Amino acid sequence: TFENCTFESCDLSNMNIEGSSFSKVVFSHSKVIGIQWQKSGISFGVSYQSCVLNYGSFFKKNLKHIKMLDCQAKEVDFAECNLYRADFTGTDLEKARFLQSDLREADFSGAQNYSIDLQQNKVKKAVFSLPEALSLFQNFDIKIKP
Repeated sequence: TFENCTFESCDLSNMNIEGSSFSKVVFSHSKVIGIQWQKSGISFGVSYQSCVLNYGSFFKKNLKHIKMLDCQAKEVDFAECNLYRADFTGTDLEKARFLQSDLREADFSGAQNYSIDLQQNKVKKAVFSLPEALSLFQNFDIKIKP
């Protein structure tokens, strides 16, 4: 059990967290690459600031109110996650997977490279910024002119 902890400038890549629980844990300027976060216990309260989270998985995790600020989250699996009011401000989400995810009121301000299917996810009142928000229309057969 990790409670009220801060991991700063750590390399915890490929760490096995099976059965671990996290409550009020902050990862700052750390590498947490390839972690299967869905294997952690039910208690899961983390935030990430300027971290590299590439190739990880949060599949079906309750990530309500999670903060992932100015991170790199390439090829991360967020399928079937509760991301209600999540904050992805400034995060690179290249090839991240959002499928049947709850993104209501999530903040993607300044986030980059995301691909979110509006028909496969709940996005009511989510916040996006231009020009990246134009990617939301990629699954529709439409043309956007300047």
